[in-house]
Amino acid sequence: MMPLTSAALSSELQNIPLVDNNVDAVANMADAFTNYFYDASVAGIACTAGTLNAAKSAMIAAMTPGWAADAAMALQVGCLAFWGVVTPAAATLWITVPPVISATLPPGVAALAAALTPVFAANVAGELDTAPACDAIAAAWHSTNLGGIAIQQLPPAPPAPVPIL
Repeated sequence: MMPLTSAALSSELQNIPLVDNNVDAVANMADAFTNYFYDASVAGIACTAGTLNAAKSAMIAAMTPGWAADAAMALQVGCLAFWGVVTPAAATLWITVPPVISATLPPGVAALAAALTPVFAANVAGELDTAPACDAIAAAWHSTNLGGIAIQQLPPAPPAPVPIL
């Protein structure tokens, strides 16, 4: 188990095959993000394998309509949809003792498009190779996904917040 890292997201992005259509591009980005997110941990427990399919599907559905017009905004909408599935399903994503009962969205996700737009422009203007371009994208994207909180039930004490790393 590892916590979420920019390097892991960059590696996933670098492994995306080049495609010539939006449907595959969206699916590939959702796959990369989902693979990265499986490292998300709560109290040292990684996300349970196989539990993010619904979140990935929601991400794809949300990103598809706007991908061609604005990939940065599509990624933001997609991440919001992904987290929209993750937060209420937290108890099944992280099997911890004491149990997780809910989660909250990282506040930075709502600023993902603003973080990615200048990175995309700089990558194009600088004609960057794949690795440095993906490193730049991952650094911006990863930073917006930090700050999610899982809530663990600690009877008889009140529920306690635990960072999603």
